[in-house]
Amino acid sequence: MKARIRQQLSAARRALDYAQRHPIDDNGFRVALQRLEAAVTLVTNLGLQESAGRSGRRAGVLQRRAARRKIRDELLIRVVSVAAQAIDDDPTILGVFSMPRSGPNKRFLLEARSLLAATAARVDTLIPLGLGDHFVDDLGTALDQFEATGTTIDTGRGLHVGAVRTYGKAIDNCRRAINVIETYYRAAAIPDESTLAGWINARTVEGPFTRHKGADDISAPSGDDPSGPHSH
Repeated sequence: MKARIRQQLSAARRALDYAQRHPIDDNGFRVALQRLEAAVTLVTNLGLQESAGRSGRRAGVLQRRAARRKIRDELLIRVVSVAAQAIDDDPTILGVFSMPRSGPNKRFLLEARSLLAATAARVDTLIPLGLGDHFVDDLGTALDQFEATGTTIDTGRGLHVGAVRTYGKAIDNCRRAINVIETYYRAAAIPDESTLAGWINARTVEGPFTRHKGADDISAPSGDDPSGPHSH
């Protein structure tokens, strides 16, 4: 979560806490308060989703890197080396078994699966030369696991991007609810000016939804306040 979003969420939480502790007996106020509660909850959940997506993507990248290294160092090098021993007895092997080139993971997977297919077709020749009785199954399982890490990465990326794209609307919902709640505090300011002052302080300190007002600005709304009840 970017610093700007964290600041906006912090301000919305302070406003929500104040409104919950200083309710106004009006159904419209209660509706606006419920909307602010829902918006704050959504932004909070989006933060958790973004964090989970980022962590999942990072874990998937590390897992894929480790899986690729294991496939190369423990399996592919073996089958290529064993196949090189079989060329004299089976010339059709020449040029078939070569290590996948460095490059994108998708190409590595395709080339490794091609080697798997070639190996499965020649197990009778390669196993007596030291390939291993379970090599085909082991390589197939390793490649499936390698491919699955791509799904993990894509899922993490999707969670992260989805959260980032939704933040704006959720923060706007916070802002709108805060603006509505403020109209009720301003309406009550004549008999209870201290409550309005407390509200202004709660939503202003370190917050992004309004500029800081001086003490002489609190008792009445300012027409040019960018976050007053008529702002967008």
